[in-house]
Amino acid sequence: MTLRIRRRDVLAIGLACLVGMPGVAMGYPERPVTLVVNSAPGGGADILARALADGLGSALGGRVIVENRPGAGGNLAAGQVARARADGYTVYVADSGTLAINPTLYASLPFDPTRDFEAVARLASFPIVIAAHPSTGFRTLQDLIAAAKAAPHTIDYASTGVGSPQHLAAELLQSAAGIELVHVPYRGGAPAAADLMAGHVRVGFIGIPPLAPAIRDGRLVGLGITGATRSPLLPDVPAVAETVPGFEARVWFGLFTPRGTPAAVHERLTAAAAAAMGAPAMTEMLDRLGYAAFPGTAEELRAFLAAEIARWGEAVRRSGAKAE
Repeated sequence: MTLRIRRRDVLAIGLACLVGMPGVAMGYPERPVTLVVNSAPGGGADILARALADGLGSALGGRVIVENRPGAGGNLAAGQVARARADGYTVYVADSGTLAINPTLYASLPFDPTRDFEAVARLASFPIVIAAHPSTGFRTLQDLIAAAKAAPHTIDYASTGVGSPQHLAAELLQSAAGIELVHVPYRGGAPAAADLMAGHVRVGFIGIPPLAPAIRDGRLVGLGITGATRSPLLPDVPAVAETVPGFEARVWFGLFTPRGTPAAVHERLTAAAAAAMGAPAMTEMLDRLGYAAFPGTAEELRAFLAAEIARWGEAVRRSGAKAE
């Protein structure tokens, strides 16, 4: 028996196959998009992700929800996204710690930062603040460097944990300035800032939000900002680069999807991210938190990530830090 198929039937079958194929951008998004973030609710990354979700939802014309997956230094969230279906419905708000530091810090990871993800867009960044307790007598970064050179291994500093960007920024500074400090790791910025203000440690490498009020009212002395320029939140605190030319170390956030996400979906997400990050409400929130917009294309984010892996990897190796 001869099987005859009409042309319109062939077209109908082809269309049905396209609709059923995973990852085809037919009417995307047709259901809620999930933004995975590796911090607990209320953290800096979570606040950014929730503001981004609102902007992305408006730009995409659909609902965007935030899923918090803290744990294992961000590796749980990254592993979840790496294994997710590459259809544009699972998107990762990644940070520099997870994708740039962890590849060297951990002996093994449930993901590969350059192989398992598609770069979508850079989002925002914030610098680290170097602050001192007033009792130290340090008034400038030069004071700290001079004291550390005169008495190596005697000045302690607080960070937000072993292998954190704050810890490794201190390692980069020690290498650049030729000094040796004593690391005192804490479980987060709040306890580190509290002990610094109490004088239990002499110096801190901590993010802006916990330290800015204490620096402004004189409870702490701001020695340096690790961004390329001064922060509008602390305009009287010099950039470290004013003392150590070329120095820069910032925590950054970028948007990624699982590898293999369709190009049409990827392009929609890139455009939506640009619209969300450029909105006045987002700009106001970033300014309030001490963050800075960190614009860049997918190609720029891809190249930037490769450079960051190399740079932070050097700091990890210098520090000798390891994580299980």
